Order: sequence, then structure tokens, then C-alpha cells
Amino acid sequence: MLKEAGAVLLGKLTTWEFAIGGTAFDTPFPPARNPWNIDHDPAGSSSGSGAAVAAGLCAMAMGSDTGGSIRWPAAWCGLAGLKPTYGRVSRAGIMPLSFSLDHAGPLTWTVEDAAMVLQVIAGHDPGDPASANRPIPDYRASLVASDLHGVRIGIPRAMFERDCVASEPMLTAFNESVDVLRQLGAGVVDIELPPLALYNATAFLIARSEGFAIHEKTLRDRPRDYGALARDRLMIGAYIRASHAIQAMRRRLILAETTTAVMSGLNAILLPTAPDPAPRLGELAPYFGNQRPTYMRPFNLTGQPALSVCNGFDEAGLPLSLQIVGHCFDETTVLRIGNAYERATPWRARRPQLQ
Repeated sequence: MLKEAGAVLLGKLTTWEFAIGGTAFDTPFPPARNPWNIDHDPAGSSSGSGAAVAAGLCAMAMGSDTGGSIRWPAAWCGLAGLKPTYGRVSRAGIMPLSFSLDHAGPLTWTVEDAAMVLQVIAGHDPGDPASANRPIPDYRASLVASDLHGVRIGIPRAMFERDCVASEPMLTAFNESVDVLRQLGAGVVDIELPPLALYNATAFLIARSEGFAIHEKTLRDRPRDYGALARDRLMIGAYIRASHAIQAMRRRLILAETTTAVMSGLNAILLPTAPDPAPRLGELAPYFGNQRPTYMRPFNLTGQPALSVCNGFDEAGLPLSLQIVGHCFDETTVLRIGNAYERATPWRARRPQLQ
């Protein structure tokens, strides 16, 4: 679709092995590095996509997102990263990790660029069984409004002030971002969502059980062909009981219904994308456990569109991030809020100093 629309395709980029095994040093290709500081991690799994766009090597790159793999590199590389609604963009041709959680979407320098890319890639595709046959709006036209009057935004503060407390730079940047959106005319209220741990545990069980189902034969026949991280993370699925996986699917429906109910009367949810700026390369263990869980996975579970945008930098010059979550199939509002914020702030004028 991109090629048919006139895009110039430059090549392929590195990812985490099977979108799960990173950041790794025992695979055939070295891991991507963060252009803002090459000693730091770009996140993943769409790590090469995030690094390449941030470095100015390309205008946009595609990514996949099962638990944050578009928004996470966007957050740590200072980009606009859009996870569209589940089913909005075809995943045909993408190696699956989790059939019911995988999304495909763009990483770009600006929200406007993301809107233009989404215009091209959105739509029904019989090649993807989960592809939705829904009307496609004019995404770029939704960016015309320069203010946010009439837009109501909810903030689930407990997620990043109690469940996993965001770092001071991230909290400060978030609160300043809320002030900007208020100045643009948005109405902002605090809301209460279910605990972050409940979303994450549910998504973890589903992702690991589906991931093992996809890789089971190869893991049994050729386990040493995998890098250690990918092999260990995928093998967890072998120990998940069918009853636990089914209960997770039931819990998923409850969480999705609860999230929709909390959003009644609201246009979007606002929270940080990740609790911290990028750590040093490969130091990701806290983000895969209960120590420093990110704030992205809940919206893979619910299937809602979610956009990460840069909302500042810490004292070391590493990007900070803001996540905007909308109702299913309402990417227009998510893009409108993100674009209005970008235009009202100076962050898009700052680029990495490449060595």
C-alpha cells in the first residue's frame, strides 16, 4: 500500500527477535541504539524503526505493537508512534506474536506524518482475519482545528502515581503537558481505571500462551536457533494452563467493558507512555517484570488506538513521552489532540546530534 501510494522504500530495519527477544546480543544482527545517546536503549520491539526515524534516516517506518512495541520506541526515541485500533490496519505478512493483541502502525517524526501514513495503510484486508471493515475518515483533515475546545480528557493518575510511580522528569513533563492541553481548550478530569497490574497480568497470560502456540513446533525441534531472551520468554507459554488462558480472555472482556464505561462522556485518556526515559542499552529487566511496568499494554488488551508523542527531555537530553488513548476506531481524535499539542510546543524543532 505504501509503495502504491508513492512511498520510496529504503530497506529493512532491525527488530527484537520475533518481536520479543530483545535487547539481545546473541543474535545475527546487533541491537539498534538510541540516536539521542547511543549508550542508551531505543526500546522495542520496533527498535530499528524508532532509531531510524529519530536519526533522520527515513521519514517513517512501520512497527508492530503487541504490548507497546510501536509506542515504546517512539517514547524513548522522541517520536510520534501510533498504535491504531485493533483491526484498523492489516497485519497480513507480519510474523505474529499474539493473534489477538498484535497491531500494526507507523512511527514518524510528527503526528501529521502519522495521519498521512494511516490514511494509506488503514482499511479492510481479507488477508487478515481480524481486519475490520469500517469506513476510513480523512485523518489529515481532522488536524485542521488548532484548538481543543469541546474535547474532554480523562487522566488515570493512579496508574502512574500509585501502581507504577513515574520518574520525576516524566511526571513534571506530564503535568506541564496537561497545562498545555487546558490552554488549548480541552476539559481535563481525573478518572479511575482498574489497577495496572490487572491489565498487565491478563495481557501477559494471553500473549505468552498465544506466542508459544505460534512457536511451539520450532521451539521443540530447534530451540538453539533462538536467542536466549526470545527462547526463554516464549517458553513461558508452555507452563500456562488452558484454564488460566481462558480466564484471562474472560477478564479481558471485563477490563475492556470497564474501560469503555469509565470513558463515557470523554474523548480520550491521557497518561505517560513509559515511567522513565531510556536506560542504558540492554538494561530492560525492570520493564518486563513488576518493578517498572510501562503504561502501554492495557490498550493492546482493549484494542483502543493509542499515540505516543514527545513531550520534553530530561537533563541528560533523553526524550520524555505522552500517551493519548481514544475510543475504538476514533483515531481522528487521538491524532487531533497529538497534533494540537505538538504545534503548541517546541519539541519537534530539536533533533539528535549524530556523531
